[in-house]
Amino acid sequence: MDKLKLMPVISDTERVALEAGSTWIDAELFSGRPNFQRILSEPYRALSVDEQSFIDNQVEKVCALTTDWEVCQNGDLPKPVWDYIKKELFLGMIIPKEYGGLGFSALGHSAVIAKLTSYSTTLGVTCMVPNSLGPAELLIHYGTDKHKSYYLPRLARGDEIPCFALTEPQAGSDAGSLVSSGTLFRGPDGQLMIRLNWEKTLHHLGSGGDSHWFGGSHQGPGKYFGSW
Repeated sequence: MDKLKLMPVISDTERVALEAGSTWIDAELFSGRPNFQRILSEPYRALSVDEQSFIDNQVEKVCALTTDWEVCQNGDLPKPVWDYIKKELFLGMIIPKEYGGLGFSALGHSAVIAKLTSYSTTLGVTCMVPNSLGPAELLIHYGTDKHKSYYLPRLARGDEIPCFALTEPQAGSDAGSLVSSGTLFRGPDGQLMIRLNWEKTLHHLGSGGDSHWFGGSHQGPGKYFGSW
């Protein structure tokens, strides 16, 4: 296969993903002879009191408000559902409490999305994207204090609906192969601005989002890093 050059070239990003971590119960399942006793004896995490209460109350309430047939017919969630998921911070599950979010674990987030999706795929995905593909987690890890204090509370409350554009015609979800770029520059008033050159094929929540986040590379002067 290698001599015929039939195997695709693995990018650095793909190699990191392939070599990261180790196997868990997935190895048991794919072995064809899983040891269910060992699988069931694993020390799985439990939901916190707050997470379980949220599932038993707020999640049940929003599911009762949602009719999937109506959502499909209208092409959107009803306004009462939108109002409720914003009010109860469904869009800020992973955002820390100090920034106005719920501060849920990955397990709590997953349990909520699983329940929502069982009632309506649209409802589940609408709440899933801001908590996974949205910018909140990137801001939590890499944002400045100014970014966090401004954006995170607004994202948690749903004041801004985040949408995320990564996939490109030739890149798929391989962030290391993106060709979209942005050039930083100073505008006439001295404000730092960015000029984008991009093409995307998938823009999560793009049709109704307020805050648009793009994956790409920086092509401008390095002196502007850390100042925007």
